[in-house]
Amino acid sequence: MDMNSLNSRQKQEDGIFMPVCDQYTGEPINPGPEAPGFMVRGVAARSVQMKLAEAQQAAKQAAKAKKDGKTDDDIISAMLERAHEGHIDAAMKYIIEARNMTIGEEPVTTPEQIRAVLDMNFPDMQIEKDEDGKPMMTAVKGDDGKTVMVPKFEIINKTWAMQVIAAAEDQRAFLGKRPNG
Repeated sequence: MDMNSLNSRQKQEDGIFMPVCDQYTGEPINPGPEAPGFMVRGVAARSVQMKLAEAQQAAKQAAKAKKDGKTDDDIISAMLERAHEGHIDAAMKYIIEARNMTIGEEPVTTPEQIRAVLDMNFPDMQIEKDEDGKPMMTAVKGDDGKTVMVPKFEIINKTWAMQVIAAAEDQRAFLGKRPNG
């Protein structure tokens, strides 16, 4: 057996095509051979510790904002903007090129244009609610070491930057073994 057919690292370096999908339904925006999308390099799944550290940092920022007298809306806006920029920065590391995309009449080819496309949609975040419809809260430690209660949030859509990151982390896709269902 030719082991090159199982060389996951090389296949991840070569990349796979990821069609751009609707951020809420997950359906390809324009299916077919001319589908807009990105060639994406693969990476080993990011560590749980990295994701936990990211979430912990966001919670600390929310606690600081709460202590500084910011409203929940101010906190949500600031957290979303930071998360969105972080997702775009991460996605840019995985994108090889854009395919079948234009901005107006201009083909999307440069990193700046790719970044502009990724910035065209934004995370939609809501405060999680319990079965009684009351906001769920979570305790976080502020920079001063004091515990502060902040709302617990959930993102309800999958931006294009988030789609790129998910495609890059899908190890099975690079070997043609996407799960069914």
